[in-house]
Amino acid sequence: MPCLEEIYVSQNVLGRNSSRYASAESMGQDGSHLGNEAGMLYGEYLMLDKLLNAQRMLSAESSRPVHDEHLFIVTHQAYELWFKQILFEIDSVRSLLDVDGLDEGHTMEIVKRLNRVVLILKGSSLKNRAV
Repeated sequence: MPCLEEIYVSQNVLGRNSSRYASAESMGQDGSHLGNEAGMLYGEYLMLDKLLNAQRMLSAESSRPVHDEHLFIVTHQAYELWFKQILFEIDSVRSLLDVDGLDEGHTMEIVKRLNRVVLILKGSSLKNRAV
């Protein structure tokens, strides 16, 4: 199994294949180009260096490390990212509703995005099992 550094963004970022580089012709969901780069590494795209080094264990800095502090930090950072996604989905739904007349063509997209919020909230009920 490849490590994270060996996994690359494939042709359409989430990808159908495991090609080493994303094509310059990479397309977004709406058909727009994602970028003009010759290719981008998976870790660069997700800014993994920044993300994986965002855990500051205060107990270790005070020479009294607490093992479970790392789990606490990672778990709560993940939940903050999920909450950010919820806000992103709700804001996108609001923008579809903030028009003079509701475009019925957007109904399924609105339902899909709100369903995504529900799924995230259902997943957050597992929180107390890990920490």
